[in-house]
Amino acid sequence: MDWVDAGKASALHLQRSCCARQASMHPACHGPPVSYRSTHHLLPPVLSCAQQKWDQTSDSEKPAAVAIVIAAIVAQVAIGASVDAVERIPLLSPFLEFVGLAVTSVYAYRYATDPAER
Repeated sequence: MDWVDAGKASALHLQRSCCARQASMHPACHGPPVSYRSTHHLLPPVLSCAQQKWDQTSDSEKPAAVAIVIAAIVAQVAIGASVDAVERIPLLSPFLEFVGLAVTSVYAYRYATDPAER
């Protein structure tokens, strides 16, 4: 399965899980099936499902949902900047790769050879 097939499968799952079950409740879910030849056709079903979920959210929970989304975006930017900064330090990046390989090897060896650890 290549990445195109995986994208088709995940988009089809998203369409089925979000819109297909509630097609009679939301007018944006009616219409022709999504065309997978181009990605711009995927946006309307996703937006309509997001709008539907937002409408189902109570007013008291909406500020918390917005805060969580903003915090996730800020965390992603901070993590990306931290990883970039660590990668720029000479010899640290190869050392950390070596440590990761060593730790992974130790756990793989331990779990593969000792039946009690599985």
